Amino acid sequence: MANILYLEIAVTSIVVLFILLYKVRSVLGHFQERYLFSFVLKLAVVSTGLECFTYIFDGANFYMAQTVVLFLNAGYFVVTAILSFYWLCFIGRVLSIDILGSRKNFALLCLPAAIAIIMSVLSIWMGLVFDVDSQNMYVRGDFYIFYVVCNYFYIVFASYICLQRVFMKQYYLDREMNLSLTSFAVFPIVGAFVQVLWEDVTTTAPSIVLALLLSFVTMLTNRITTDALTGLNNRKQLHRYLLNRMPNIPRGTMMVLFYIDVCNLKGINREYGYEEGDKAVVFVSNVLKQVCGPQGCFINRGHGDTFNLAAVMNNETEADALVSMFQEALAERAKKLFYDLTVTVAYATETMENNIPDLIIRAETNLKEKKKMRQN
Repeated sequence: MANILYLEIAVTSIVVLFILLYKVRSVLGHFQERYLFSFVLKLAVVSTGLECFTYIFDGANFYMAQTVVLFLNAGYFVVTAILSFYWLCFIGRVLSIDILGSRKNFALLCLPAAIAIIMSVLSIWMGLVFDVDSQNMYVRGDFYIFYVVCNYFYIVFASYICLQRVFMKQYYLDREMNLSLTSFAVFPIVGAFVQVLWEDVTTTAPSIVLALLLSFVTMLTNRITTDALTGLNNRKQLHRYLLNRMPNIPRGTMMVLFYIDVCNLKGINREYGYEEGDKAVVFVSNVLKQVCGPQGCFINRGHGDTFNLAAVMNNETEADALVSMFQEALAERAKKLFYDLTVTVAYATETMENNIPDLIIRAETNLKEKKKMRQN
């Protein structure tokens, strides 16, 4: 009766995973992290499927039944270890971190997975992680806990990286996403803890599915509110920020809205191709993140070759200082490019919360005037 319940849970988990796989392809499009996330989902399907078969054949009595149960369990533990490793790789891709990096880092980070996989395979003959008794029933091996530690190292480490970024000022734009990815570890760790204490309770598959579902929702939300090319907030988020922030600015301060236009982007597209033009846009966005992000500015990409900054400042002197700092940083970093990359920056200020449309119009008008002056 218990095995039937476990099968129902496992089959339901597989159905949910297949739905997620379909949604990832149809909804997330060609986001760079989509491919790794899809691979993680496929590993989860294989892992849960193997777990299903272990329930079906557990205690079975036919020719070579013990061998079948041993190999099914070995496959399950091997695939689950690989799944955990690729979750860390996925987090690295989302955060644009080369986690594996050097050969030394690669070797060190592969070590727990390698140990878990080797122990799982050797368990077929030595019963390290699991074993099968005389009635062809699964039993835990003496090194089961050690396997769990090696396996969940990647999930805990990935959450630790995300948690670090939650408190780093330069990554404030991605704070909500990092917080959501940090919480990924909660479901699998609680599930593993329950299953370690109560061997007959199956919680691994549903906990992994819940965690992956949370990650999918996080990615979907991130796509809705961000620009696909740069990862910055989109224009809709700018309006939301101004609506929420303007009523709460301290007395004696002002909201400053900057408009930034990438000069000659059409020329770059025409001469070097649209791919290089996209790289130029990303280059500018990265400088904005690095220079203006730590200053507490809200950053978004507007239409095509424009960006916006919004920040609460004491006076226009602070606004001019920020513009100078950004342009100097861009000029210095653009020296390595094989074409000129410059920007035109203009801004407008406002102290009244009900004047948001006027603020946007004035900032756009000031940018147009600056561009005309530059052309003349």
